Amino acid sequence: MAAVPSGGRNPLTDESTPRRPTPLSRDEVVRVTRRMLQDSDFESVSLRRVAAQLGVTAPALYAHVENKVDLLKAVSAQAFSELDAQFEAVVTDDPIERLKENARRYVRCAIAEPETFTVMFNFRPGEVPPGTPEGVERYSEVPLEQSEVAIRDATAQGLIHPERDPEVTALTLWNCAHGVTSILLIGRHGEELLDAEEAIALLDEVHSVVFPGLALPPSK
Repeated sequence: MAAVPSGGRNPLTDESTPRRPTPLSRDEVVRVTRRMLQDSDFESVSLRRVAAQLGVTAPALYAHVENKVDLLKAVSAQAFSELDAQFEAVVTDDPIERLKENARRYVRCAIAEPETFTVMFNFRPGEVPPGTPEGVERYSEVPLEQSEVAIRDATAQGLIHPERDPEVTALTLWNCAHGVTSILLIGRHGEELLDAEEAIALLDEVHSVVFPGLALPPSK
């Protein structure tokens, strides 16, 4: 059998042999997929394309992801983890301001990586795939969990009416942030996205109406 030239070109198959200086990891697969999502949509992502970006054959990815759905769930889990860290980084003693800033970071997350944000809600982490860090299954509920803590603090300080259910209030605020975000993303493929500051201004306008209402008793 003829030897393969040192350049990595096989004259029998006319294919380049992938070469990598370091072993492949699941995290790297996810990072490359997210970069790919910056230039396309999740429907265009394939294991073959991801493998080509990584310099490996498509079957090599199966040691790290089961299939495309598993890959996109891993992208979702990583993005929720980063969003959680963004929420945790908010430092303020004002629970209302904490709720507002959490929502602003939610919108900025979507503006920065709109297609990854879409993946987050189309491929929620759910069951933890092999190799996923412990605790990642909760990330799909991060917006609610973070809001409920601040809502209880705001209620204790008299800033939200005590008759309001914390979980319902959290859902209300999440719907505000997610609704604004969804409207912003409608035109993303036509490059009609508002910039981050315009998006935050819109969100703040929504909050200027919603928060005074939350201080009132719920309608019977």
